[in-house]
Amino acid sequence: MRPRDSYDPRSTRAPGRASVPLLPAVAFDGGNSTTLLVRKKAGGPLIRLDRRGSEYQRPITDAVAFDLRLMTFSCRAPGPKVLT
Repeated sequence: MRPRDSYDPRSTRAPGRASVPLLPAVAFDGGNSTTLLVRKKAGGPLIRLDRRGSEYQRPITDAVAFDLRLMTFSCRAPGPKVLT
């Protein structure tokens, strides 16, 4: 049995708060800082969490596409060591 507050990445609910759904979030703004933006409902506007709504916000991209061919990484495992 899992502890009540354990985190389950497949869950759509915050740990320990069964009535509070997790919201999809995006962390980017195109600058040198990290911005946390959420949508309160599907298709709704992106809302910035770290500033008041009355403060200026540069226009942000509302969709992101990734080219998986550019995201391929490879690394070699180190070979065996010979002990003498």
